[in-house]
Parts: sequence; structure tokens; C-alpha cells
Amino acid sequence: MAVQLDHDKLVITNTGIVPAGRPEEMFERFKTGKPSGRSQGLGLTIVKKICDVSNYTIRYRFEISKHIVEVQFSEN
Repeated sequence: MAVQLDHDKLVITNTGIVPAGRPEEMFERFKTGKPSGRSQGLGLTIVKKICDVSNYTIRYRFEISKHIVEVQFSEN
């Protein structure tokens, strides 16, 4: 896992398997993105809500066996 933080963004990178669902579904409550059918819970949903009320932008992508979540604090 890697965490990068500067004045306009936070990037969290972690290795893992390809998610089963669409990237935009990662932020929905109790969405199952695992083959086991277990829910991802509320964590990313809470982060998304915090970003929404704070006017931050959150993005998820999967590249080269890595999950990448980026929170943009500024409009740049």
C-alpha cells in the first residue's frame, strides 16, 4: 500500500485483484465487488459523501494490478 499527500490531492494505491463491478459502483452502499459476494461495506460510501459535502472530487481506477483512489482537493 502507498499513500501520497500534497496540498491539492491524496492518492492511495493498493495491490489486488480486478474488481468485479464497474468503478463508479465502488462508492455505493453495500455493493459487492468481490467474487465471495461479501459487501464492501460503507467505507468508500462515507469517503464519497465527505468529498461531496467538501467539494472534493474522488476517483477510482484499476491499473496494472493496483487499486487507485484519488481525492482532489482543488479544482486543478
